[in-house]
Amino acid sequence: MIPIDAYKFRREIDRFVDKYGHINMTITQFMTAVERSEVDAVPVIRCKDCKYYEMMKYTPFAYYCSQMDREGFYDSDFCSLAKRREDEPPIIPTEIIDSVLGEDE
Repeated sequence: MIPIDAYKFRREIDRFVDKYGHINMTITQFMTAVERSEVDAVPVIRCKDCKYYEMMKYTPFAYYCSQMDREGFYDSDFCSLAKRREDEPPIIPTEIIDSVLGEDE
């Protein structure tokens, strides 16, 4: 998939629209319009998928980034320092869930 700027692509296509609203262009012209509209983008690694993203031991549902040495991140946050986690995402220990729900033994 090629990410493109939809507004820029529309401006490229509009050059080939006739007075009746029909688009008259060759496949080469179409591909050139796509290439001119491409966006310089890279995939993002969200905090929830990062190997530096850790749950804090004594604070339920609080997360810490060992790379940035900070806390208070959301699952959907991201940064340029992220590295994809190789293993499964962390599972919340049942002791923390029980303490939050008040189901202590």
